[in-house]
Amino acid sequence: MIQATRMAPFMGPDREHVLKLLRGMFPKRHAPITLGRHSPQAEIDVVDGRWVLTPLELDQDAATKAGEEAIAAGRNWMPEMEWQFLRRGAPIHDADSARELAALLEDASWSWS
Repeated sequence: MIQATRMAPFMGPDREHVLKLLRGMFPKRHAPITLGRHSPQAEIDVVDGRWVLTPLELDQDAATKAGEEAIAAGRNWMPEMEWQFLRRGAPIHDADSARELAALLEDASWSWS
């Protein structure tokens, strides 16, 4: 018998909401901000004193291994369980402040909502 599972939805904030947050932030009040549609895809956070937007990259080998081990042990494995294997990639944008990052993101390509 095949058991249907329902994937947990993930919807990060849209560009306008992110810009509003960044423009109104007092140092790290709302950081990190996770972006994405259906799964986490990028993150805005303060790293070494700088505001950075980084992509989230899946460690596919670790996720596959964990999924295979879970299934072999008779446990459930759902796609969103792979999220624990997301790691920050190389920064896409960085700035000295949240407001400066907002200015950079205003005209930047946006694919996370």
